[in-house]
Amino acid sequence: FARTGYRPDGPAPYADHLSSLLKGKSIRDAALEAADKVTGIARAKLLDWALTLEGISVPNADVLMKEIIELDAEDLAGLKTVYQNKFNDMKVDEGFQKVQELAFQGDTDGAMKALEELEANYSMSAAKAGELMGFRLMMLGMSGDADKAIETLETYMAGDAEDEAKQQVAAAGINIYLSAQRFDEAIAIFEKVIELGPDTEIGTMMGESRQQFMDYVDRMRNDTLESVPATKLVAPGDDG
Repeated sequence: FARTGYRPDGPAPYADHLSSLLKGKSIRDAALEAADKVTGIARAKLLDWALTLEGISVPNADVLMKEIIELDAEDLAGLKTVYQNKFNDMKVDEGFQKVQELAFQGDTDGAMKALEELEANYSMSAAKAGELMGFRLMMLGMSGDADKAIETLETYMAGDAEDEAKQQVAAAGINIYLSAQRFDEAIAIFEKVIELGPDTEIGTMMGESRQQFMDYVDRMRNDTLESVPATKLVAPGDDG
């Protein structure tokens, strides 16, 4: 009913954390039981409550998501749109796993084809679309086609994607400019990442490491640091 792992500060806070998960399970079970007693939008709202409890898993979540979409077919409660995106993202995640496996096996063409099929078959959230675009850039870089990767990145950045997705994709593209020794553009895209959301996790991290990045670029300009590959694909679970 939940998944957790290491948490700091010792056993007492960890025990409190486990207790909160147990409480969440009780709330989930109560919401699902109540949902079985009603129909229509009321059932959809109770299922939504059960599915959005922080840290709590729900059996057959995909089936319940589809049911919510059907129960709120006119989107009167705003749940159809939310759960259609969640359902699509879940299906995209399943397909993206195949894309990654093909890429890690060295089948870049097969991975790119599978990625294009995913993008064609599912509408998805901006964040998920950004994640796929970032991986597309990695594969283009891996294939040695830095010019195509840069063209793809610049076309995407000129489009109407949400700032959060653009930030994610731009961050993924910095090394491509570096590998092509297009240092001024690498700095510009680094600054663009910060500009798009200085208070986001990515923006904060980039802001804090700005001087370190500038020093790194200077060392590359002056040939005191070996150029890095455009990408380094790491298999899921690897620490490299």
